[in-house]
Amino acid sequence: MSPAEAGSRLAAQVKDKWAAALCAETRGDPFPFQVPLSPNVTSGAIVERHLLDSWGDWRAEWRRLGLPTSEGVGCWVTESTLSVARGEPVDFPKTLHASDLESAVAAVSVLGGEPSRTDLARARNIAQHLHSRKAGLSSSALKKAIALSEPDLRALLSVLDWLADHPDVSAWSVRQLPIPRVHTKWLDKRMSLIRDLTGRDLKSELRKRPTAVHLTYVDPVYLAGSDLPRKHDSWTAGDSHEIPYAPHTVLVVENRDCRVFFPEVSGTVVVEGGGAAATALVAEIPWVRDAERVVYWGDMDADGYAILDQFRAALPKVSSIFMDLLTMNRYEDQGVSEDKDGVPLKPSSRELGELTEDERAAYEMVATAGPAPFRRIEQEKLPIQEAAAILRAI
Repeated sequence: MSPAEAGSRLAAQVKDKWAAALCAETRGDPFPFQVPLSPNVTSGAIVERHLLDSWGDWRAEWRRLGLPTSEGVGCWVTESTLSVARGEPVDFPKTLHASDLESAVAAVSVLGGEPSRTDLARARNIAQHLHSRKAGLSSSALKKAIALSEPDLRALLSVLDWLADHPDVSAWSVRQLPIPRVHTKWLDKRMSLIRDLTGRDLKSELRKRPTAVHLTYVDPVYLAGSDLPRKHDSWTAGDSHEIPYAPHTVLVVENRDCRVFFPEVSGTVVVEGGGAAATALVAEIPWVRDAERVVYWGDMDADGYAILDQFRAALPKVSSIFMDLLTMNRYEDQGVSEDKDGVPLKPSSRELGELTEDERAAYEMVATAGPAPFRRIEQEKLPIQEAAAILRAI
C-alpha cells in the first residue's frame, strides 16, 4: 500500500471513529489507529512472484517520509523482515500506527489523505464539557451533541447541570420543569439525547399529563333542545361526570373534521380518538363500554389498522366502517404513497390479530413489503354523509 493509499485508509478510519476516539481520550483511555501496509506479503516467495519490480521503489517511498520505525507517541511505522531473491534479509514497512486521534489527523495530512470535515476541536471541547458533568459519553451521544447549535448546546449543558441537582422530578410535568434559560419544548424534543447522557428516562420520571379526548354530540333530539345544548365536549382520564344522553352508538374517528362536522345520527356520540394512546382511554370510558355499538373509522393505512387492532383488543365489540377492501377499491383514486412532506410511506410487517378477514385484506394491500398501489387513504377524503347513512342503517 502506497503512502497515498494509506492516507486515504487512515482518513476513512478518522471519519468513522473520531467520536469513539474522543470519548476514549476524554476518559483517559487509549484509542490507537492502525493501517496494514502489506497485508498480503507473508513470504519472500510472494514478493519474487508478484511484486519484485516495484518492491524497491515502494520501500524507498516509505523511507523518504522519515517516519519513526519504533513504537512511541504520535505516528510511526513498524517493519518486518524478509529475504527476497536469495539476497540478504531486508526490512519493509508492515503497519502504520497513530497513537491517538490527533496523531492520526496529523498523519493523514502528511500522507495526503482527505482532511476530516468534522470540527474536532469543537467536538473535543464538547466531550470535555459533558465528561465534567459526569454524562455518559458514547459515540452516538457525542455526534448528536456536536450537531447542536451553540444556543442549543448551552441549553443542553444547563439541563445536565439542573438535573444533577434534582434527582427527583416527579412533581413536575415536562412543560413545568423550571430549568433556567431553557424552553420546555426544547427539552421535549431531545428526551432521547438526555437519556443517552444521563441514563434517566425523564418521560417515566415526570408527572404525566392526563390523556383527554374530544367528542361531539350528534343526536338530533338532543341538539333540538330549547336550552342551547352543548354540541362539543371533552373527557379526560379520571373523569366521572355524566354526559347529556347515554349513546347507543359511539363512533370513534381520528380526524377532527370528521368529528366536528359529522351529520346528525340518533343516539350517537362521535369521539376523536387521536391515536393509539387516546383510543386506549376511549375503551375505558364507562358510557363507551355500555354503548350497544362502538364503531371505529380511521385512515386506511398501516397506522389506522394498528389502532383498530389495539382498540378491538381492549374492547372486543368494536366494529368498523370504511376500513374494508371494497371501500379501499372504490376510493383508490384518493390513495397516496407519500406523507405530507413528500416522504414515502413505509410498509409494515406487524401482525394484527384482531382484524376481521376483510380488514386484514385491506391492511395487507397498503402494508405489503412489495409494490403497493398506494399506502394510505385519509378518512377525511371519504364522504361523511355516506358514513352517517351507514350508522343510521345498522
